[in-house]
Order: sequence, then C-alpha cells, then structure tokens
Amino acid sequence: MDTTPEQIKNLENILKDKILVTYCNGIGCYLSDKVAYKLFDMGYRNIVIFFSGWNKWNEHNLPIEK
Repeated sequence: MDTTPEQIKNLENILKDKILVTYCNGIGCYLSDKVAYKLFDMGYRNIVIFFSGWNKWNEHNLPIEK
C-alpha cells in the first residue's frame, strides 16, 4: 500500500503481461482490495485478489516469483 505510483511505474516492464496477485493477512483484511484497485486505476487488468492470506498461499505451495 505504501508503494507510490512512480515506484510502480518503474516496474512497468516487469509487471506487464503478468498476473498480479494481491494478498493480505487473511479474512477480515482489506488491504489486498485497496492494492488491487490502485493497480487497476494505473491500467493493470490481470489482477487477482487472494483473500485467504499469505500463510494459506504458502500452505498450498502456490507459485512465488521473486
């Protein structure tokens, strides 16, 4: 949430054509929604909100790209 639009713009070449997954601490946290809306407003369309949180993502061995 603290990333500025300028910082995201600097990552544009890396982020384009990727599926962007926003996540939070789990059910009841809405920061992932806010980040997704922020990215959408910047023109990104391949956005998915993962509501279960980072721990569940890892628990299910879902992919991570660094």
